[in-house]
Amino acid sequence: MSRKGVEGRLLMRITDRIRSEEKLSALRRRAIFSSCAFGISVLTFIGSCFLLQSVLVRSELLRVLSLVFSDPQAILANWRDFGLFILESMPAVSLAGMLMAFLLLLISARYAVRYLSKMLSLVKRTHIHFHGF
Repeated sequence: MSRKGVEGRLLMRITDRIRSEEKLSALRRRAIFSSCAFGISVLTFIGSCFLLQSVLVRSELLRVLSLVFSDPQAILANWRDFGLFILESMPAVSLAGMLMAFLLLLISARYAVRYLSKMLSLVKRTHIHFHGF
């Protein structure tokens, strides 16, 4: 083997390692940001669930829904009025807020998993590839 061939391969490995470290650094920043966003979205979702629970307790909706188990015949006889009353007494803003928080939770979980898995695969690939000098 010539000296130039060995030096060329060594230079190629060094530049590959530098490029992979740059990619890893960028992925690490993205993973940290997406993990923080996931944590914030979990807290937001939990808060919106507690808010929805408190609104449901204050409204008459739970008492009226208990009629489903206690007197289903009356509900079947007046199902249109019962349905309209359920729709009118539903806390739409709190429910929409909880659903938005849940959507945010799912999106942030998707990105957190994506960047963490990319980072892990790059670390494994880099670690295995460059330890075999």
